[in-house]
Amino acid sequence: RYIENESENPLPDMFRIEYKDVNYRYLRNTIISYIQQENVFADYLTILDNVSITESNTDLINNNFENFDILDKLNKKSFELSGGQRQKCSFIRGIIKKSQVLLVDEPTSNMDKKTELITFKLLKEISKTKLVIVVLPAPCGPSTIINFEFAI
Repeated sequence: RYIENESENPLPDMFRIEYKDVNYRYLRNTIISYIQQENVFADYLTILDNVSITESNTDLINNNFENFDILDKLNKKSFELSGGQRQKCSFIRGIIKKSQVLLVDEPTSNMDKKTELITFKLLKEISKTKLVIVVLPAPCGPSTIINFEFAI
């Protein structure tokens, strides 16, 4: 809903979006970064090319791929990777996009426990500067949700 009165808006300025004349393509391309549960890549491009669509800073890309121990996968095609490796690549593509809101759908569904912990620690860090919304399956325990402000 469009908020006419500033005092009614419960969100901090950094997360405030005015919905008077909503341009959904603009929201999707600049305001919101969405990490899907299903990984979508252009199969004819390398992983580096797929990730570079949202950010061209190669140092940022390389650092994130190194953190997830998949730096050697940058020049491979998506169909050459395992499900967990594709999930990591999709996650990195989503988090490096310059946006105000990060919407994440089951980010660790194909990841091992070590990578799951790295992922949620990183999401916690990102939540200091962006609104982070994570969709998780109902039976998730404390190993999945670590120190988030609240869960619904």
